[in-house]
Formats: sequence, C-alpha cells, structure tokens
Amino acid sequence: MRRLKHQITYDAILRVVAQFPSALRDNGPILEAVQAMAAAEFEKRPREGDENDMDWGIIHGDFWSGNILLPSTPQFESSSPAQQLFIIDWEFAQYGHCAYDIGQLIGDLIERNHFRGAAASLNVLAGFVSGYGFPFTCRDGDDKDSNRLAFRVATHAGVQIIGCYIRRAPTGPLPGTPEQTEEAIKLGVDFVVKGWARDREWFKESVLAALFV
Repeated sequence: MRRLKHQITYDAILRVVAQFPSALRDNGPILEAVQAMAAAEFEKRPREGDENDMDWGIIHGDFWSGNILLPSTPQFESSSPAQQLFIIDWEFAQYGHCAYDIGQLIGDLIERNHFRGAAASLNVLAGFVSGYGFPFTCRDGDDKDSNRLAFRVATHAGVQIIGCYIRRAPTGPLPGTPEQTEEAIKLGVDFVVKGWARDREWFKESVLAALFV
C-alpha cells in the first residue's frame, strides 16, 4: 500500500505537471527535489530514528472526505452536545508522516470548492485546521521551524490537488473543464513550491492561511 500511495502521489507529480507548461514553468528542479524526499520517506521503516518524532506513525493512508461518515441529524437539531464521526476504509493504513493524511483531506476539500463550487468545504477546512491545532505556537522564536508541519501539510495538499488529473480511469473525463483542471494543477504546484520554500507570507494570503495565521 505504501508503494501504491507513492505511485499515485509523489511519483506522478512531475509527469502530470509536465503536461501543463503554464504550471511547470521553471519549477521542475523543486518538484524533483520533493519527489526525491518523498521516495526516501516511503522507504523508511519504524525504529529508524523517528521514535521521538510525533509526526511519524500509523496513518490512515486514504484520508479524504469520502471516507468520513457524519450523523444524519444536523448538529443544531440534535440534543447530544457532541457529534460522532466515523472514519472508514482503512485498507491503505501504513507507517508514514501525518502530513500525508492531513494534507490529503485539505487538498480534497479545496478540490470540492474548485471543481464543484462547494464553498462550504472551505468552512470545513477552517474548522478542521483549527480543531487539529494549527497554527502551532512558536516555542523557539523561529517562525519557520514552528510551522514545519504546516509547510509539510501544505506541500502534500498540493500533491493531492495535482493528483486530481490521474485519479480517474485512463480514458475517463477530467474532474472539471480543461480550464478548471489547469488552474487546479497550477494551484497544486504553487502549494508544493511555496511549501518547499517555506514561504509563510505567501500562504498567509492563500486559501491555506488558517495553517499559518
């Protein structure tokens, strides 16, 4: 499952982006560097020096909104003070970096707004990010280090969005119009490139501002 996840995410990004010159521009070297980083990470095994790194552990592996079940009764109509969520489809569960799960869900929510006009998905995104604890408090005076996980999440969200192009049958339709698809690929590349560069100021003005502001 780790091999399959790698194949449909990081291993595919440069191949996909190369089909969109307006998105590729001069970003090839950065995309290659991100691919190399991920290739090494997908070979990591437990007990290889990550025992004290809370970012690593067992992850869901396919954490998107379609694998989250919500109660049928809206919260404002319920007498219960809390609502239960059910996470399903665990066959991709694997050892990995938690940014893969968090970034996949965020990327999926952005896609729903981009391709379907589901503006409410951005409210869900903001609530999820806030509930997860972003932005983390800076403990050592280094903003970029305190946002380390946020940059990784943003990078993987970009990889998720780029993957919209191949998450379909080979002859199946695009997720949206050609123009929508190209804009999505460009947005995904921006997330990857800016996440790799740790450009906090750029993200503060983006749809991912909740991770940093």
